[in-house]
Amino acid sequence: MQVTGLQTYFDDGSIFGVQSNIKRKPAPDILLKAAHSFSMPLEQCLVVEDHILGVKAAKEAKMNVIDFLGATHAKNNEHARLLEQAQPDYIESHANEFIEVLKITYDQFKITRNK
Repeated sequence: MQVTGLQTYFDDGSIFGVQSNIKRKPAPDILLKAAHSFSMPLEQCLVVEDHILGVKAAKEAKMNVIDFLGATHAKNNEHARLLEQAQPDYIESHANEFIEVLKITYDQFKITRNK
């Protein structure tokens, strides 16, 4: 995230990873824990994923999800096809397009959050 400059959009403690006491994806547990920790309604959450299991977890959690196809493993045509079949809310292939979607979504989130 530092390489792409995305780190600036996240506060400390706002990135969640695998924890031993939480079911792994496609179970939505880690996503639900993150939403709960911020007292965030699920429909206002945005998940960024590059793997089908993460997209499925986000959809099961009723969260918005960006499917980022710019990762090396996601450039495989079969992998990209499977990700698209999972029906993410956004699909982005290039980091600069992804960053634009993230900025727009972040701005919308701030407006909603401050109401």
